This record gives sequence, C-alpha cells and structure tokens, in this order.
Amino acid sequence: MKYLPDEFTLEFDVYIDGKEGENSIEFLNSNDELIASSLFWKDNTRFLFTWNQNSTEKSSEESYDNSSGWHHYALSFNKRAMKVYMDSKRVANIPNINEKPAKVKFFARGSEDNSVFHIKNIRIAKGAVPLYDKLLTDGKIITYGITFDVGKATIKPQSMGTINEIFSILKKYPDLKFSVEGHTDNSGNATSNQTLSESRAKAVCEKLKEMGIESYRLTAKGFGMNNPIDSNNTAEGRAKNRRVEFVKI
Repeated sequence: MKYLPDEFTLEFDVYIDGKEGENSIEFLNSNDELIASSLFWKDNTRFLFTWNQNSTEKSSEESYDNSSGWHHYALSFNKRAMKVYMDSKRVANIPNINEKPAKVKFFARGSEDNSVFHIKNIRIAKGAVPLYDKLLTDGKIITYGITFDVGKATIKPQSMGTINEIFSILKKYPDLKFSVEGHTDNSGNATSNQTLSESRAKAVCEKLKEMGIESYRLTAKGFGMNNPIDSNNTAEGRAKNRRVEFVKI
C-alpha cells in the first residue's frame, strides 16, 4: 500500500541479541517527517515509544521481557489512538494523536554501523487483527471484552460480542480446542481470587456449551492473581490483568 490506512495493524517478530546499539521503527507523515518512534535498547532495560512528544518508557520488569531471543511486536491504530504490545503485554497507549502516520520505516544503529536489528514475519493489515490470526501467531487469544459482575462469575450482557467471536471461530474450525483460562488482579486475597477465576472460566465454558460447542473442546482453568501481565499498582494495569484467555490445546 502506498500510504497507511486510517485504521491498521502492524505485527512482526524482532530478534534482540544484546549487542551494541539501538533498534527502531519510525512512523512518518505524508511529507516524510518523523512523528513517532519505537525504540528497543540492547541492554535489556528499557523500551521507549514516543508520539508527538508523548512518551511511554518502562523497564523490562514493569512491561515486558526484552531478553535475547525472538519477541513478538504488535501495534494497532484506529484513527486517533495507538496501542503497542510486546509479547502480548501492552507497553504503550496513546489515546489521542495529533497527526496520522502515513509510512513506517525500520532501522538499526550499532557501534561503527554494525547493524544488529533482525525482523521477520512483517505484516501490515487494514483494520483490526482478526482473533483467529492472533491465535495463529500467539497460540492464544487474550480477551478483555468478557466482563463479570464485581466479585462474581455472572457474565455481563455486553460480553456477548467477544463470546460470539470465539463461538464463530470454534464453529468454523471444528478441530480446535481451547483451555479457557480466567485471571484476576490482586484485589482481595489469593484464595478468593483463585476460586473466582476458576468460576469465571467455567461460566464462559458453560455459555459456549449452551451455544452448541461440544464439552470436550473446552477446558476451564483459573490462575487467580498468579500470572499478571501488567503492574497491579495502577487501574490500567489491574484492568489488563483481569482477563480471559483462550489457549489452543
């Protein structure tokens, strides 16, 4: 495509080998002026995303693992908002931007121009990434659209949009099986959160079974507060940790 569309997703795998230098992707406007950048440091300590002077910088412990090896990068843009994920963890969220990206550029800078940047499986697509495509690349689907009454396993009506998407995938691919896994934030005690996560996972399984999915294709598991993917010290982080994952088995 000549220019990036108003809504697009960008995904690729990046290899971080711990050598000298920085790796980066840059977003340009239609005049080839830099409006955003996403940097990966070689020293396994920082990630930086900058958009029109709005920066998000976090340590690897707070955000994601950028140790040596392959990592998955995913970015979504929907006319005004940009979200960036590394290995399924959101590391940047810019809710309002001043200028639309038109082009994307990849580059690396090492000591004495010794490039250490490696990428593969680059994909740019118009619109949102379909859930099944996420399953193919990640082996699981992380959802935030399935919500429950506070402290209960009662599924809220607005959750049906996401549940219907999962149902459609299961109907289209009859050999597909899921481990449905519930996760909570750290509010409350560990024992109650463990029980709650198990009950919520079972509730989602039961809903899908009611819709016609065979029982043997669904397994419910709960992990309570044991597997956070973001910090529990912020409201946004806790919201990320409250999730239902559909893991391919």
